[in-house]
Amino acid sequence: MENLENEIWKPINGYEGKYEVSNTGRVKSLGRYIQKSRNGKPVQQWYDGFVMKNIVDARWGYHRVYLCKDGKIKAYKLHRLVAGAFIDNPENKPCVNHKNGIKTDNRVDNLEWCSYQENARHAIDTGLQTYVYGESRASSKLTNEQAKEIKIMLNEGVKTQKEIGELFGVSHVAVSDIKRGVTWSHIAV
Repeated sequence: MENLENEIWKPINGYEGKYEVSNTGRVKSLGRYIQKSRNGKPVQQWYDGFVMKNIVDARWGYHRVYLCKDGKIKAYKLHRLVAGAFIDNPENKPCVNHKNGIKTDNRVDNLEWCSYQENARHAIDTGLQTYVYGESRASSKLTNEQAKEIKIMLNEGVKTQKEIGELFGVSHVAVSDIKRGVTWSHIAV
């Protein structure tokens, strides 16, 4: 097992003596004796340590590794293992953010603890995720044209918000949100 330049290894919490994670984003299984049973008799067998392969999660695109303890295998996101070992989290923030937006760059200097809101804001600010609004939202019950019609009706004051909501199949609260600019603010009248 050859270390990379300036690579530092630390034990993985809960897996001390079995696995370590590095500041470069690698995990190694440590050399150790493992208790086996041969012909009904307990036998200790030596296993050499090795740097584990990272698997890219097909759904989310993060590196993960599988660790074994007490005969149970569990998957972990690699960036969370690196952050847990190397970055203090005094505010107990729940997320680990990749500063450069590359989900497979798990170097400690590319990671930071953050809140869910900070993580979402970072994704939008860096273009990793776009904010979807209007009829492009999967949950939208109105089209852009219908929202425009509602705005016109509200400006004319010919119907109540409840009546407009019934006409378009939405609640009076949805109509009120349109009137106040909480939703559909991108539609001009």
